[in-house]
Amino acid sequence: MPIFHEGSKGYTCCKRRVLDFDDFLQIVPGELVQCRLDHYETPDDVRVTVYAKAVDAAKSVVDIQTDQVCLDLHLEPVGSIKHARRFEKTLLPYSEVDPEKSSYTIGKMKLDLVL
Repeated sequence: MPIFHEGSKGYTCCKRRVLDFDDFLQIVPGELVQCRLDHYETPDDVRVTVYAKAVDAAKSVVDIQTDQVCLDLHLEPVGSIKHARRFEKTLLPYSEVDPEKSSYTIGKMKLDLVL
């Protein structure tokens, strides 16, 4: 999604911001893709797996809140895929999540959440 804030222009998916509108038009935000999700529940938590290959942990955002989990994963080019991609998803849990007790790990092939 494009953003225009106090003279700077960019996309919510990218940290890059520019001042000139012509420079903004040159930014490629990345193709949005779908990733497979699985989950299961234990008596103490809910575990969610997002199968996403080549996640760039430095650029990706996992925001765990009490009423939602926002995922913005940046996927690097890999194998026959020669361009960057993105996966965006907001998960709405059926009950409140404790962000302090929740965690996530990013691996080579997947993102694991413990809520």
